[in-house]
Amino acid sequence: MQGGLIQATMRKDLMKTYKDQIVEGNIHTINNFEVARNNKLHCPVKNDMLIRFTPFTTVFQEQENAATIPMNNFQIHPLDRLQERNNKSDYAIDVVGLLIGVEEKTWVNVGLQRTPIRRIQIEDQCNTKVVVTLWGAKADLIDTHITQD
Repeated sequence: MQGGLIQATMRKDLMKTYKDQIVEGNIHTINNFEVARNNKLHCPVKNDMLIRFTPFTTVFQEQENAATIPMNNFQIHPLDRLQERNNKSDYAIDVVGLLIGVEEKTWVNVGLQRTPIRRIQIEDQCNTKVVVTLWGAKADLIDTHITQD
């Protein structure tokens, strides 16, 4: 599919091998990788498949001009679309809004572990307001002082 998006992943021990071979903004030819089903735990793009680097994967930087390939591919969705995505993690969506409130971090029990959560409020240009709960490490990405004048 031309113009499609696919997630790529690699084991931590392979990161040093490929770190200097892949340059953002350049075009690369990648060979000898695995195509696998996306486990849907973290899906930055809507695709059931992903590319998995192996110790045998090779990366070649092409000399072509990358100007014809978009640097970012965002599909901005209205805030009310978040409601239909509630409790779904098959892929992530992008929304734009104003952060109007951040609650203090609290803790909840998930199984035998305590997990931090933080609720944030977002409003868009149509005055649609949503409350989003950030779980785990994401709860620490935003602090309450961010919305204070």
